Amino acid sequence: MSEANYLGMPDREDSLVSRTTLLIVACYFALTLSMLPWAQRPGPELPGLVPFFVAGVVVTELASSFLLFFSFSAARSWSLLLLASAYLYSD
Repeated sequence: MSEANYLGMPDREDSLVSRTTLLIVACYFALTLSMLPWAQRPGPELPGLVPFFVAGVVVTELASSFLLFFSFSAARSWSLLLLASAYLYSD
């Protein structure tokens, strides 16, 4: 029987995972280099984009803070309370 990792899934060869990771990184690097000629061109103006983005950040940080406060109430770990307060303060 083969060994399993911490998820209970069979281990794969490290070399295959390393090669796949390097291939993905190389593809992203090539894509980035291919887009450099258009880097100086300004994109379209989208006036409603910034408030929409800020609202998304606020919602996700409030949700994270709520989940951390809930975890603190169950585990009573002071580090969770500190982290939840920091998320709430950052809004």
